[in-house]
This record gives sequence, C-alpha cells and structure tokens, in this order.
Amino acid sequence: MALTKSTPRIIHLAGHGTSINDVPAGAAITPGMLIERYSNSGVPTFRAHSTAAGNAVPTFALDQRQMNKGIDDAYAAADLVDALVCWPGAVVYAIIASGQNIAAGNFLESAGNGKLRVLAAGKAIAQAVEDVNNSAGPGDARLRVETF
Repeated sequence: MALTKSTPRIIHLAGHGTSINDVPAGAAITPGMLIERYSNSGVPTFRAHSTAAGNAVPTFALDQRQMNKGIDDAYAAADLVDALVCWPGAVVYAIIASGQNIAAGNFLESAGNGKLRVLAAGKAIAQAVEDVNNSAGPGDARLRVETF
C-alpha cells in the first residue's frame, strides 16, 4: 500500500531550532525563504539571504499562523518576522530557485535571493529530502530540506 504524501501548508516540518519573533523585515519576505540579519540604520532587521554561495546561518522565515496567513503570504517591510534558526536535523519547506533540478540527497547552498540551489562552490547549509524538478520553471518551487 502506497502512502500519499501531502503538500505541506507550514514551513517548519520537524526538528528543533531557536524561535525568533522580534526582528522586523527590511523588505518583503516570503515564508520558506532563507533569511539573514543585517543592520538597517542601526536597527537589526531580516532580509532574504543576499550572498550567493556564501556563509549562512540556517534561518528560515516561518508562516504567519498567528495572523491566519499561509505559506505564500509574504511579510511586508516592518512586519515582525516569525523565524526559526534551525538546529541540525530540522526539516523545513524551503523555496528553491527556478531552473533547479534537485534530487534527494543533494547538498544545497544559498542562491543569494532567499532561495536555495544545488551546491556549486559555496557552503552547504541543507540537504534535499525529496526530488523536485523545477528546471523548466516558470517560477519558484518548494522543497523539503534538512538543515546542518
């Protein structure tokens, strides 16, 4: 008997991490994005991770369940972001860039825009848990990933 795998409607799927909910967004952030802190005129703020293949703390924007919003409802600039700094082994429903064909087990790095891509020459921050072929696009896709 085969099990039907449902499409998640939340970002944090399994494992542990440190919850952060007191840092505002510096720009629109979609749940599932890899995010980073930066100083916005002296104010700690979140934005989409901005360095392709660069170092990254595995921090992901979560869905806004307390606001009755889904995984596709973005945070606006100045909204407080519900984020998770993932501990090793945490599983999240992340966003992958258009043009990616990812197989379970592939190591993933930052694409430099809050999305993940197959490891090229950067720093691996997660590993794909499933296969997703988004090579034809046209837009972004989501993928279950396990963080390091």
